[in-house]
Amino acid sequence: MPRHVPFEDLVHAGVVGLIDALQKYDKGKHVMFGSYAKFRIRGAILDSLRGLDWAPRKQRKRTKQIEAAICAAEQRLHSFGESYQHLAEGPHCSDATTSPLAAVGAGQIAARLVRER
Repeated sequence: MPRHVPFEDLVHAGVVGLIDALQKYDKGKHVMFGSYAKFRIRGAILDSLRGLDWAPRKQRKRTKQIEAAICAAEQRLHSFGESYQHLAEGPHCSDATTSPLAAVGAGQIAARLVRER
């Protein structure tokens, strides 16, 4: 829950949802009012919070997808570094600065991985 949202605003949105549930409740559908009202109140509160958000839901979803892709790429890069770490530490490299992995930054390795795929 965002800290900048006052509790009273959430209560207000919930009351609006309750009033909406009272007006739209249909006894003929054989659904308990409590279940129906809970659904409508929760929806009203979520709608209120979404209205306060500066970013659309689609943008939030895309941001999460990008963050997941970055995390997956970082994990692949980490496993790539572990797989080839023996090249940097092997007996054929007397100095760590002459190692191929030491000379190439993580960003360059990531760019190479992306280009290879």
